[in-house]
Amino acid sequence: YQFVKSKCLADVDLVELGYGKALDTALCQYNYYQSRSTRSLLKEAMRCGMKVFSEELKMPGINLSSVERRRYAWRMWRMLCCWRKSKYFNMFRPKTHIILLEKYGELCGVFAQPDFWDDGVFYEVKSFNVEINERLKRCVIEQCRVFSLLGELRLVYFVENDTGYFSLIEKPIER
Repeated sequence: YQFVKSKCLADVDLVELGYGKALDTALCQYNYYQSRSTRSLLKEAMRCGMKVFSEELKMPGINLSSVERRRYAWRMWRMLCCWRKSKYFNMFRPKTHIILLEKYGELCGVFAQPDFWDDGVFYEVKSFNVEINERLKRCVIEQCRVFSLLGELRLVYFVENDTGYFSLIEKPIER
């Protein structure tokens, strides 16, 4: 994250960044605990995501109106419902890996942890349509190029359709 942030995220929208982290946390928790439960944990995942979102907004001192907060909550609910119906539901987060790089006799390491892993394939999930913003797309591709050093990687991102529902798009990342 820090490697990519230093190269790409100088003027990023802190609300959207916080929302992305909140959704990421909610998806991971949802996948993990749902695999161990006999009842649906969708509401718990929603509460988890909104709690993380609130915490992320506190750090930079951002105050959203109740209308804006409800809009983000509704967006998260629809994304979690989309996720629940996808093939990515019940995948687990891989352990953090360190990628060692050597250049000119110098050795350095980059920590990498894609969002999910299943059957030898890593998945990096984004809460936004990466095709809309060219600058953010470059940042995402840069991050994915680093993660692809671990093995096969696929980028997965949410796209909102005209009816307000979300779908997931998956694209393979070349090494």
